[in-house]
Amino acid sequence: MNSTFEQMLERPRYELLELSFDQLLNEPGREDEWRRRFLVGHEAWEAAAPLKTASGRPLTAAFSANPLADTGAPQGLWAVCLMDVTRLLGSSPASTTAAPVPGVELDQVLYAISHDLQAPLNSLASHARTLGEGEAAPGEEAREAAREIGTLAERMQLMLDGILQVANVRRASQEPEVVGLDAVLQDAMDNLHSEIETTAATIERESLPTLRVNRQQMVQVMQNLLANALKFRGDRIPRIRVHAEESGETLRIVVEDNGIGIEARELERIFGMFQRLHTEREYPGIGVGLAISRQIVRAHGGDITVDSTPGRGSRFTIEFKGAALRSVNSTGNRAAG
Repeated sequence: MNSTFEQMLERPRYELLELSFDQLLNEPGREDEWRRRFLVGHEAWEAAAPLKTASGRPLTAAFSANPLADTGAPQGLWAVCLMDVTRLLGSSPASTTAAPVPGVELDQVLYAISHDLQAPLNSLASHARTLGEGEAAPGEEAREAAREIGTLAERMQLMLDGILQVANVRRASQEPEVVGLDAVLQDAMDNLHSEIETTAATIERESLPTLRVNRQQMVQVMQNLLANALKFRGDRIPRIRVHAEESGETLRIVVEDNGIGIEARELERIFGMFQRLHTEREYPGIGVGLAISRQIVRAHGGDITVDSTPGRGSRFTIEFKGAALRSVNSTGNRAAG
């Protein structure tokens, strides 16, 4: 536990060391869930959650937990790396929508965080290589420690890449263009060609509308949705259906799959930054794809939601309605439904 963590929680180290990790979190009702992650789990995982500060100041941290060598104690031994993302989120942990950071653009905060993380990340990776490859490395124990450091550095790099993806979405200057979503879907499928072939997936396509959107961003959204359907397939061969639905002043683009599904209580949480429902060994990733997808769709005036049945699959819906639909549907070309 370093001094930065003491400053984050505004409490001295000797007090913090008396508390279990779940007692540091400001999430009433989820204590048992957090305890199980440490007592039962044996795989690395990432999450984001509000922490308790001495002054009551809102604080949300993104963190990664990595299991170390088992000490023989029931709880084992874990290394946890935290990053304060309160300003990044731009609101208190209890807020449901992000408010802008006063006087600072969110993308500036994102790039500042990225810059601050890059130097220690490079240093950590360098020390890991030195410890693991140097002649002075004292035995297998040191080499194992080096591997753990290297793994942590890789996970930090993935989190950094995720932050930069969000920043790039916000900084995108490309003007919207009239583009057929059939072509957007094809681009996304081409980018995922290897995954589609490897999983023997079937993608059923129906005619999609032509809209005025940022083409590259919409390719990213479609690619994220397809990639999720391919990844979270369980033991099944993926079967994906993409189609459009129109009703009055509402247009929906729907991506359905036959994957493992999502529990009802997790349907909203999956759209949060660094939110993951599974271990790294089960399903690799850092949990930014859906967060970025929702940000892109909302930037176009729409929204993205999900309905799901565990064990049977999920239905992701991109929806434009009212003024948002009139904005992106400037050509008057609508889907057949």
